[in-house]
Amino acid sequence: MGKLFASIIAILGIGLVALPTGIISSGFIELITKKDIEKTTIICPHCGESIEHDL
Repeated sequence: MGKLFASIIAILGIGLVALPTGIISSGFIELITKKDIEKTTIICPHCGESIEHDL
């Protein structure tokens, strides 16, 4: 009974740490990717449209 209780507590403990960490990490990755796209996009000063180019 003690091993079962300990394993349930261990799984819940890992879940309480791993799940929020994964959510926060994915948010940071999304933010960094968005900033990289904004840096490489050239916008036409006349019409405001983005210009596709190869780097």
